[in-house]
Amino acid sequence: MGVSQYKTLTLQGGDAIATVKAGWRCAKRADKRIETTAPIIVNSSRAVLYATSGEDFAQAARKEAIKTRDLLEAAKQPV
Repeated sequence: MGVSQYKTLTLQGGDAIATVKAGWRCAKRADKRIETTAPIIVNSSRAVLYATSGEDFAQAARKEAIKTRDLLEAAKQPV
């Protein structure tokens, strides 16, 4: 990984769309389907960990994890 790629990956500042655009790699196949050429890993632990401090932590953490997953999936879609 070059220095410019490293800077791109570390400067997203929590922006899911910028993170996906910086890391997402895909290729069009001959049959025009798009396939992933490499996965990306996004750390969302802070959002999940601090979802709530109440009794409903498990439910709130799950809701936040699903929300983050859905946001990242939507960011993969072409505009």
